Amino acid sequence: MNKILTIFLFSIQILQSSGEKALHIGAWSQFSEVAGKPKRYLTEVPESASVKTLLLPSNAPNIIKVLVDKKVSPFEHDQKLNRIAIELDRNKKRLIEVETADNSKQLGDGRIIFSSIDAKIKGNTAKLEKNPSNYRIGFWSNLSDSIFWNYKATRWGMYDVELTYSLESKKSKIHIQIGDKSINSEIQATNSWYKYNTVRLGKIYLPKSGQYLIAVKGVEKESAAVMNFKSLVLVPTSEGKEIIQSGRNISLHSRDSKVNGVTLRYEPAQKKQCLGYWSNPSDWASWDFIVKEPGDYTVTVRQGCGRGHGGSKVSIISGTQKLIFNAEDTGGFQNWKNIDIGSIKLKEPGLNILEVRPLDKKSVAVMDIQEIILTKK
Repeated sequence: MNKILTIFLFSIQILQSSGEKALHIGAWSQFSEVAGKPKRYLTEVPESASVKTLLLPSNAPNIIKVLVDKKVSPFEHDQKLNRIAIELDRNKKRLIEVETADNSKQLGDGRIIFSSIDAKIKGNTAKLEKNPSNYRIGFWSNLSDSIFWNYKATRWGMYDVELTYSLESKKSKIHIQIGDKSINSEIQATNSWYKYNTVRLGKIYLPKSGQYLIAVKGVEKESAAVMNFKSLVLVPTSEGKEIIQSGRNISLHSRDSKVNGVTLRYEPAQKKQCLGYWSNPSDWASWDFIVKEPGDYTVTVRQGCGRGHGGSKVSIISGTQKLIFNAEDTGGFQNWKNIDIGSIKLKEPGLNILEVRPLDKKSVAVMDIQEIILTKK
């Protein structure tokens, strides 16, 4: 007989099978969408002394990445039950986050997903396999086979390159080509053709918007196949350096930001060096930075906005704190002006995150931002 456990946080029911020693999430609707992260879903599972396996619903979309307590976790396609399974250390309550993808596309937060389901296959062994929650390119036994996509980029910028794959044993070497940029990488065994891992292969810079050819090729294989390919994802990342407080002030330069969106980007030209092309008010930017001296800080935004284009309402967010200001018309998008917008409390030393999110857009663009300066009181 099944015992029903209820997690009140999301008002969902989970079935624990004593025979299978697995925790079943009965329906995909029991996951909640993550705000601002399209195709990413969240649920919570309770502590358990005995049950270590979490089974995702049979009606789940194609899973391409799993995070447990915000850390990347392997996941497995259970052939017997035809469901995705996650092994958990359940010595405490766990937060489960999954990323999904069907067709290849760019998402609203800027991630670009290249999916197995619509990859073009060149060769005579590799082929698409489709199971519930589990699409992949398998049977990739010939090194001359390759897969590719054509993609029209909406923005230039720096990206982390993430691969989700499975490999039963040993290792393979692969080649990723994006336009005229490339990454060569060695991938390790996941210990089963049905057990997947997501790995970061490196960074790649798209120098312009426009058309790109993206290709994945095998270079060497020590197992029966190069890999089972699930997805390749480009994740927008910082073009600058890690921010560590070295004095009383903290400088959050635009080159050190992470862009979340489809048009917003860092403009590296000498006279600009700013976040620009902010024509989509859903785009936003964030900074990760290390605080050495907790306390109260005034927030100064160095911004520019073209003549007649001011007035967009913008929020600065740090944890639960929010400051709101109006972008000022400075007579030109690179006519910089420092605006003091209030103060925030950085309560703890270590990693902090600050976000800039538009609340509306009054004209052709929200504004340009060159820098945000936090000055200790």
